[in-house]
Amino acid sequence: MSGICSAHQGHDPECRLCNALPPKPTFTVEITVGGCDWGTVMSRFVEAANHVQAHGPQCTSVWGGAGTHGHVHIERRDVTAETYEAELSAWWLAKKATATIPTEAPTDA
Repeated sequence: MSGICSAHQGHDPECRLCNALPPKPTFTVEITVGGCDWGTVMSRFVEAANHVQAHGPQCTSVWGGAGTHGHVHIERRDVTAETYEAELSAWWLAKKATATIPTEAPTDA
C-alpha cells in the first residue's frame, strides 16, 4: 500500500494521514499515576503536579512503592506560538480533507 488512503473508504492502518498525530505545542507535560485506589492516585497526581510547578520544565520524576507508581515526562519543542498555530491549522485541514464523512444522510429503504 502507498501509505495514503484512496478516498478514505475506511481507516487504513498504513495511511500517514489517518494516523497523523497533531503537532505539539512548545511544552507537553505528561503525568502518569497508577494505584490501587482513587483517593491515593489523585493525591499522588496533585503532588506530582505541584512538584512539576515547583521545579519547572527541567523536572523529571519517577516513583513507585506500596500502592502507587508514576512518572513525569516534559517535552519541549523550539516552536513559536505562530508556528504551532500554523502547524495545527494545516493538520486540521488535512484531517478534514481526508475524513470519512457521509455526503448524504442515510435513508430508510
